[in-house]
Amino acid sequence: MISDEKRAWIVELAPQTEAMFARCAALLKPPPTLTLSQWADTYRMLSAENSAAPGRWHTENAPYQREIMDAIGNPHIRKVVIMSAAQIGKTAMLMNVLGYYMHYYPAPVMVMEPTIDMAQALSKDFLAPMIRDMPVLSALVDTKSRYSGNTILKKNFPGGHVTIVGANSPVGLRMRPIKVLLADEVDGYPESAGTEGDPLLLAQKRQTTFWDKKTVIVSTPTIKGHSRIETEFLDSTMEEWNVPCPGCGHFQPLVWGQIKFDNPGAAVCVPERKQNRRRQRTEGNAGRGVPGYTAHPRRRRNPDCRRQRGGGYAGRDLWKGGTVRWHSA
Repeated sequence: MISDEKRAWIVELAPQTEAMFARCAALLKPPPTLTLSQWADTYRMLSAENSAAPGRWHTENAPYQREIMDAIGNPHIRKVVIMSAAQIGKTAMLMNVLGYYMHYYPAPVMVMEPTIDMAQALSKDFLAPMIRDMPVLSALVDTKSRYSGNTILKKNFPGGHVTIVGANSPVGLRMRPIKVLLADEVDGYPESAGTEGDPLLLAQKRQTTFWDKKTVIVSTPTIKGHSRIETEFLDSTMEEWNVPCPGCGHFQPLVWGQIKFDNPGAAVCVPERKQNRRRQRTEGNAGRGVPGYTAHPRRRRNPDCRRQRGGGYAGRDLWKGGTVRWHSA
């Protein structure tokens, strides 16, 4: 039996030794569990080169992005499809996904753009400034050493890499096992990468060995009935952002048929059949994604999680400006 005096002597440590063990324990401590949107709110910095408001990222500025990002970060969801209007933050969300998988859950990631030129532009205009402006990423990616293996289209970091390819280049789609695929603007992809077939299918084959793979397919739709993103979206839960009526609180998607062109800034509530002025900030923050798969024969429950967004919810896209552009078109 060990006496109290001996037990106390055994655990007694010098202050510097105690401090060393404390530092070691801190390094071994797992990071706190964060959703993708929480990670972005904590670490993401917007760069002056590609943002009108550089500085700290705030998801509340575009609340519809929260559910989309958290679906991408959900380990139980294998595929997320985003069919949306232009200029609602798709590229910013993809940058958040890249940062999340570089810093928080390291993995091999592929970003596929329609062309090599667009791939290089994404790297130079978005990825490189993000790495530069975020200390948690700049500490992981060596952009100065000539022996680091980093190029414009490939960034290495502990536990993985980010490879950016063009859908028009079959060479970039070969011999690259990847866990996370981010397919951007898929409606701009060619029907075949050279003579080797559909570039999206070729890229998805690179994920075969990963049981926890993640696929994110993003695009603005083009021609109805001939759109890749429309095909993907129809084969999904087809979730759409709904906002509450300022009058009765009924959740509904905003569509052009509800907008009153003779009274810009007002829309018709479907249940009430009356006009309501838009309460932009509170309305957007209270919105939520609503599945629509039950109303369409092709919609069904599956492991995928999809989102659709219209341009009417974007914080900067005021209804008055939208109606003016509608009439001009």
